[in-house]
Amino acid sequence: MKTGTTNIHQNGKAAHNHTGTIQPSLVNIFALLNEQRVRYALLRGFDELSENPPIKEIDLLVHPLDLPAFEKIVRTSAFVKLPRLGYAPHHFYVNFDRASGIWLKLDVVTDLFFGKPVRHLRWPVGGDFLFRREQRKTLFTLSPADELVSLFLHNLLDKQSFRAERLTRIQSLITEIETQPDMQHQVVQLLQSALGDALDWEQLRLFIGEIAEKNIRSEAKRIGAALNRHKPLGNFFRKITTPLLKKLRSLAFATRHRGIWVALLAPDGGGKSTLSKSLLKQPFLRSKIVYMGINVDASTVGLPTTKLLKNIIKNMTSAKRPKLLILPLKALASVNKLLEHWLRVGAGFAYSLNGRTVIFDRFIYDSYLAGAPKRLKSKLRRLLFWGTCPHADLTIFLDAPGELLFRRKGEHSPEALERQRQKYLGIANQIPNFHAVDATQSPEDVQLAVLELIWQTYQKQRNG
Repeated sequence: MKTGTTNIHQNGKAAHNHTGTIQPSLVNIFALLNEQRVRYALLRGFDELSENPPIKEIDLLVHPLDLPAFEKIVRTSAFVKLPRLGYAPHHFYVNFDRASGIWLKLDVVTDLFFGKPVRHLRWPVGGDFLFRREQRKTLFTLSPADELVSLFLHNLLDKQSFRAERLTRIQSLITEIETQPDMQHQVVQLLQSALGDALDWEQLRLFIGEIAEKNIRSEAKRIGAALNRHKPLGNFFRKITTPLLKKLRSLAFATRHRGIWVALLAPDGGGKSTLSKSLLKQPFLRSKIVYMGINVDASTVGLPTTKLLKNIIKNMTSAKRPKLLILPLKALASVNKLLEHWLRVGAGFAYSLNGRTVIFDRFIYDSYLAGAPKRLKSKLRRLLFWGTCPHADLTIFLDAPGELLFRRKGEHSPEALERQRQKYLGIANQIPNFHAVDATQSPEDVQLAVLELIWQTYQKQRNG
């Protein structure tokens, strides 16, 4: 990673959950897939592509031989691949779209599997789906017959429920297919080849028409049993091993998907705590906060002796006890502080090995503000603290004028806060991957700018 300073000052409102447009990154991906003749198809949700929920999930079927080409395209489009251990044949790719302020997730399969809680039942004739795919606008989708059957089984076997939007789509497909004998014949063939006599066209129509009266779990069990007759040993093996493999995901993160360290710097009132808490809610960051300051009540990782020693020293000082009694306790408190620092750094390593984004509220860089130590004792202390704490992968300074910081919290003075702000900006060139973000914006806009920086760092680390 490069060392340097970047200033990010964004204007305007944060964009959330608006509708009507498909992200340019998705449009570009579909265009590249078509250009390079990658065999793929959207499994479901074509009409939902223009919607922008906080997490926008796109389900795709990709030919297994074309998966390497698919991966190359999505990685060059800023998507990051997530560990898939225990989720085969799924492949997950995620990107944060700054323009719309939402997460994009590509859920890609090379074969169709159904079942709950483990999708272990393999669809025996999935390859033909890509042969019969149809182009709609800028991308390929399943044919109406294939979409009807796969969408019905997805809701029945995977979800064991039919939410309103999906039920409406199934009803629309049935209406369309009823007027097309060729499509109806395709549905009949699909059901017969995969499910035998368990479900035919007429039974499917009646089931959807009378769904309010149906016992969905009972029907799911019956249809699942029919699908299980194809390669039952393989289905059973997947059902048993998949939960075990999921438990090993932490190992996959530790070996291939280490999390990153993000250091948040700002004077009091800069919004570090507010931002940290908002980042905890971001699903794909899997964040953990490590507070590195001296406020015991704000500590997220610490020693139980810290508050105890602080209170004892405070009480003894108030009672005007002899300094000879207090000095050893202060020395012990200094040792305790160093041990607590090591504990916090160790927690950061442990979290990152588990693939988590470690958000440090304050960091060792705060000590840069005091300048270079002159006394041997201070030099040794800095060595013990700094020597055990590597640089953060990303350092974010929440930049705002001292006057605004004072209005937010009412602590110190505007002049003192402004001096501290200038000191932070003055040490920017000493800190790798330092970025100043305009903290005069709304919390939502600050979060969007920070998320973009975090995701860019992830992308560089994982995609190169």
